[in-house]
Amino acid sequence: FFFYEADYAICYRVVNGKTDIVLANDCDYKVAAGGACLAISDFKYESRTKTIQDITLTSGSRMTIESAASAAGIDLDKKHYKAATYPLLDNASPALRALIAVGTGCDTLPGGVSGIAVKGISNFLQGIADSSNAGATNTNTADTIGPTLGSRSNTDHRREDSSDVILDSAQKSNAASNTEEETTPSVTGDSRADRLLEWYVEMDAKKRSGAVLWTCAQALLYQPGNIVGTSPLLPPLYLHGPPPSPLPKYLQQYNSNPYAITKDEPETGVCPGNGICGKHLYLKEDGVVTCTSCKDVFCRHCIKDGNARENTMRKNNKEKLLPPNMCCTMCSSVRILASDQEHIDVGAMKEKLAELNCADNDLSPSEIMYLYETLVEKKTTDFYSADIESKVELPLLPAKSLEDGTLNPILTFDFEEGARVMRNEVLSIDQLIKLTDLFATMVKFESDPPRKLNRLAKVLPKIILDFADKSRADDGLRLMGRCIRHAMDSKTSPLIAARASIFEHNGEIGLLISHTMQPSFKDGRYDTKVAFRADK
Repeated sequence: FFFYEADYAICYRVVNGKTDIVLANDCDYKVAAGGACLAISDFKYESRTKTIQDITLTSGSRMTIESAASAAGIDLDKKHYKAATYPLLDNASPALRALIAVGTGCDTLPGGVSGIAVKGISNFLQGIADSSNAGATNTNTADTIGPTLGSRSNTDHRREDSSDVILDSAQKSNAASNTEEETTPSVTGDSRADRLLEWYVEMDAKKRSGAVLWTCAQALLYQPGNIVGTSPLLPPLYLHGPPPSPLPKYLQQYNSNPYAITKDEPETGVCPGNGICGKHLYLKEDGVVTCTSCKDVFCRHCIKDGNARENTMRKNNKEKLLPPNMCCTMCSSVRILASDQEHIDVGAMKEKLAELNCADNDLSPSEIMYLYETLVEKKTTDFYSADIESKVELPLLPAKSLEDGTLNPILTFDFEEGARVMRNEVLSIDQLIKLTDLFATMVKFESDPPRKLNRLAKVLPKIILDFADKSRADDGLRLMGRCIRHAMDSKTSPLIAARASIFEHNGEIGLLISHTMQPSFKDGRYDTKVAFRADK
């Protein structure tokens, strides 16, 4: 486990009583942590008086809101309280919450189950409750997943209304009396969740199996809650107890034991991925899409319709829509690199290279682009230009300064540690302010770029544009293009895998980033370093 999601690290603290309140408007917290989660979703700040005037609190449980209001001395009348139209998460087990998220659309199943909406789920669950109240036999009333999911931590204070609360004696007795009538083993550990899963399978126009939909729900249930930067040697922390064994192969990275046995159902394949996640497993039932440009096959999460934005505008203007143009992220970057000129897709580049006997089936899209601009477009730079020194402002220091201590390093950290480096006592208040400014500069974009940089400026921060422009004898467009290509190349390691040193030079704070890069047309990796300040 190298990469963790902040949502689950926060939720782990919430369900274990280490965090009282979350500042977020993301509903993921309510799904993962249930009634234990109380969140500030919005607030109004009065700049004149420098006070907070209004705070909006949200939760997946009405009782949690009532408890918070009581502690603050607020009367929950219509002015102060807006009840959920469909309070689906109240008294819902973790399994049921996860399936509700899957049905309506979430990170593990974007778009959700076709034909399913919140109102429909509410009506379906109400129908189950009505039939149960009318005397229908409920084979499993447990609001837990297995024996561990739902048992509350000793450190979990307050909120006995949590949906994870264990069964009372009457429920236990009822569940026990119906055990003999159980004919089909529960998939989820919750009878309502079982019924909802069956309904999804009936309703889904894409005809996905219950195994696929339940796997998507398990991906929400068993994502580890470790803090970013946690050593991969430490065991994963689970919100709802350890996952069942065996887990589907698709979720093998969620196992505490990387060599644990996994089950093959549902069937998986390997997607070539993109620069963000690289090669990864996908659920075959979820489908694949062929890139119209490079003709590679991707899972549907790694490809997008290049005409989607244009069609949105056409739909609003009641104009004829363009046919879908499904492109992978690498081929989408070609459109950006082409600027306002007519773009040439990777497939066409490969055909042109074949005419020159330079095409190879093993070439990556990034390598094809490199060969095309070198051999076909013949883009070169005149390095013997008379005024080259006046054009090239960077670098300010020779390369040896990266190694000889000229940059006066203060401390070294790994990017996977996240913002924890900001708490290091080695940094003075003044250095911390300058470091914050430097990080902000890394995500600052040009508001009014020159026409030739119009598209590039939308995806590359201003500091990268300046770096490329001032370190090349030409206009730096080739270097900007390579930045985008490397970002989209699945061979490229993300920045979170890099190490950095904070240094001080001429009174300014800078970063020295050490990383590895995959060279074109070669195996192995290059060790690379780059140093920069907020201004240079």
